[in-house]
Amino acid sequence: MRERLKGRWVDHVSGLVIAAVYVSVLLATAKPIGFTRDEGFYFDAAEDYLHWFELLWDRPAEALTKAAVSHYWNYNTEHPALMKELFGLSHKLFNQKLQWLDPSTSFRLPGMLMAGLGLYLLFLLASELAGRRAAWAATAFMALMPQIFFHSHLTCFDLPITTMILATTYAYWKSLRSVTWGVLTGVIWGLALATKLNAMFLPPVLVLHYLVWIIWGRKEDRGSGRCVKVLPWAFVSMATLGPAVFFAHWPWIWWDTARRLGSYIGFHESHPFYTAAYFGETIFRAPTPVSFPTVMTLITVPGVTLLLALAGGVLRLRSRLPGPMERLLRLEPGTKTGLGWSGDLLMALAFFWPIVLLSLPSIPKFGGTKHWMPSMPFLALYAGFGFKAASDAMAEIARGLAPARPLLRPVSVVLLFIVLAATPFWETVQSHPYALSYYTPLAGGTPGAADLGMCRQYWASTTVGVVPWLDEHMPPRSNVFFHDTAYPSFRMYQKDGALRKDILWGGIAGSRAAMVHHEHQKSEDEYDIWTAFGTATPSTVLTLAGVPLVSVFEPNGPYRSYWARHAAEVKKAEAALRASTERLPDSW
Repeated sequence: MRERLKGRWVDHVSGLVIAAVYVSVLLATAKPIGFTRDEGFYFDAAEDYLHWFELLWDRPAEALTKAAVSHYWNYNTEHPALMKELFGLSHKLFNQKLQWLDPSTSFRLPGMLMAGLGLYLLFLLASELAGRRAAWAATAFMALMPQIFFHSHLTCFDLPITTMILATTYAYWKSLRSVTWGVLTGVIWGLALATKLNAMFLPPVLVLHYLVWIIWGRKEDRGSGRCVKVLPWAFVSMATLGPAVFFAHWPWIWWDTARRLGSYIGFHESHPFYTAAYFGETIFRAPTPVSFPTVMTLITVPGVTLLLALAGGVLRLRSRLPGPMERLLRLEPGTKTGLGWSGDLLMALAFFWPIVLLSLPSIPKFGGTKHWMPSMPFLALYAGFGFKAASDAMAEIARGLAPARPLLRPVSVVLLFIVLAATPFWETVQSHPYALSYYTPLAGGTPGAADLGMCRQYWASTTVGVVPWLDEHMPPRSNVFFHDTAYPSFRMYQKDGALRKDILWGGIAGSRAAMVHHEHQKSEDEYDIWTAFGTATPSTVLTLAGVPLVSVFEPNGPYRSYWARHAAEVKKAEAALRASTERLPDSW
């Protein structure tokens, strides 16, 4: 018992060190990443909610009235409030009070901490299931997915809900042998509900696993001493504490609860079909391609990680085959680990379910890979299993070559890890800060994906790459058309000091420059700029591996003097437009 507790202490310390290092790297690499459209809306929502907390601190009776809650919480009700609350409180503490971080990084910090928490939990889970070698590998391959690394920086919900679904799954698995963990499962799931809607789709996975475990798997697991609880305490807690936590965290639903909850869920039931490019076609309505999540995973996750995960999955499946089938397939009996039959089933369900759900032809396909990101920790987990098997084989080879040199075995394992992690590391470094535009060699890299007609980008975070050019080339008080960039994101560039404060937000008409984010559905905007500016030649182009991501145009010849003559009246019209649209919801 003492040895086991000592081992878990080492696991916790190791996981926390990994988390701390990862968050430090995220902080060091945050500035080059531009602000996405969604981040802009969450900046504004976080500040609104922060003002309510300030009112609650100063005048609690007034803050808790329906009028005050409706005033401060009526913006961005399409999503729960937990992360936006944390964004706002972080901004208050680390920017306004302590002045340790610039405005954008203070908003982004909670998302980074959630990313670090995800690696910590993944390390604990992998170590408990297959040992520390698998845990170190799993966390490394998770962190070194370019899309995961990008999303880990953002003031968004996709990485936080990935962490919360992992946490809920882990807590449920431990609840099969602990009443305490059963109670915690409900609390953690409530926090997941408070993070993003995805949490609502997790219970079917857990219920299916529980039913299969009760019918077939419990006897084996009980015999191994792993699972001893039969009553579904986790589900009792999820049905009671989960909704209570969700209700408590969101003042907006404290009044008109049924109507407002219906509005929240109804928005997602009839979610608009934002567009996505897929093999040269623009997807904008059902039926959507069933293959989209699978193909996008194959061409955005590093190949080494995919191969290790496949190997880990095959080995785990082999260890679960009945003896006659093993003999039929001429396989050696699989080795047993701490995972157990029920654990194998749970981890497989947790990996496949988000991908299967997003594959349905009635489900909108947009936003790259972010909607099935909760699958990725379990993909990394199986990559950790694959690495453990490969390192075991490497250690045996080293033992056979030099039995008198025991140090050769750990050295060979470390070298194997370095060799295998080198490619994902390079792909992550190479894609930063434009990982949403990056594709693996399986697609021919970013150029190959562009030739295939895949999505080059979304969310307009690439604006950051042309901001220095605008600062240098725009005359004072120039209007600029920022295309797909949200107005709050534009303001954040100025608050952070990246963009000159005299550069103004404008439309195509009357602007001194106009940018185009190269996306399939935006090609009409580029043609409108050519027509209005009298040129199809950009003044500057941002590229990744030679593929254009953003082009900036300036009026040509007589067109320039025309816009200069009409600049005053155009700026007045643009100011009126800004006043009426600057706080449009992200569903607009």
